[in-house]
Amino acid sequence: MYAYANIGDLKGTAVLNIEGTVSDTRLRQLAEGVSREVANYSRRNFHPTQEVRYFDGSGKSYLNTKDLITLGSGSLTESTLLDGTWGKVWGASGTAWIGEPYNASPTSISNIDVGPYRFISVNEHSNNTDVDAFETGQRRFKLAGVWGWSNVSVDVGLQPSASWTDTATSLGLSGTSAQAGWTMTIGTEQMYVRTVVGTTITVDRGVNGFSAGTHHTTATLSRVEYPSPVREAVIMQSGRLLKRAQGGYVQETGIPEGGQLLPLMPEGLDRDVKQMLGPYRSRGAM
Repeated sequence: MYAYANIGDLKGTAVLNIEGTVSDTRLRQLAEGVSREVANYSRRNFHPTQEVRYFDGSGKSYLNTKDLITLGSGSLTESTLLDGTWGKVWGASGTAWIGEPYNASPTSISNIDVGPYRFISVNEHSNNTDVDAFETGQRRFKLAGVWGWSNVSVDVGLQPSASWTDTATSLGLSGTSAQAGWTMTIGTEQMYVRTVVGTTITVDRGVNGFSAGTHHTTATLSRVEYPSPVREAVIMQSGRLLKRAQGGYVQETGIPEGGQLLPLMPEGLDRDVKQMLGPYRSRGAM
């Protein structure tokens, strides 16, 4: 569950200028739907997702991982016998393998526009002298990591007002306010904010592959951050769709008798939205 813009972004005076909370659920759902459309158009997810993925061996010194954010020590394993067991454990980043491009740092907000690691390559300076290539073989490599564009979060000045169990979904907060549509991190957990009423939030726990946990009042919450053009693209497209709905979903304008009909809305994403997403669009499949 994710939205690349929240309802506070949409309701602002510079966008839709909506007051009150009557439309909050509808606006959140709109942001979610547009975010999925943005992800599909870009052929990539911008939200971090923790999962296991499998890869064929390339027979070369590099493996095309596409959109790898982090891969912990021991999380790269190899099935040397191609029998569905991955018994050979590779070392950590910087020891057995190196992420490329080298200037990528997808967990640093200062590098949020650089993006993820698109390849991992054998570390030629490694002590693992028996490893010089990702040997060929179907489904030979197993990678347990975090995938997406980046995994960056910013402190939002919030803490639990009381201890939270790992199953609670109505949660009290102390500190500043939250926004529906936020993906929040606390400890190693991600949770998605559905509604906000005062200092109480209703959430989905353990989203995007990150397990729910128990948290105490000393824990701090952060909000997952996305590249600014991606966020603005969702705001722009959501605003266009809402205005279209307010106009009764009129498709064309003009004088039918004179054959002068002009489309009001382009099909799919707005042209300016596509232009904003251009630098982030992947050439391959999701």
